[in-house]
Amino acid sequence: EARAIAEQVDAMIVIGGRNSSNTQKLLETCRLRCERSVLVETPEDVPPDLAEADDRVALTAGASTPQWLLEQVRARIEENAKTR
Repeated sequence: EARAIAEQVDAMIVIGGRNSSNTQKLLETCRLRCERSVLVETPEDVPPDLAEADDRVALTAGASTPQWLLEQVRARIEENAKTR
């Protein structure tokens, strides 16, 4: 699914641990299809200049990433887009 989604977006955020092999594989898969794919462990890791307000940004996460963390990262992306 991440591969298909990455082909359709301007930026892709992979959420999970930097030492997680699952997360690293997701990042590698996404980068093959979306050049602006980044790995974040916390909302603070989201690059403020990752995307413009009208860009399509998608999220995916490692298997053990909690839902609350996805929501916090999503909120940070929206916050960054509003300030650009």
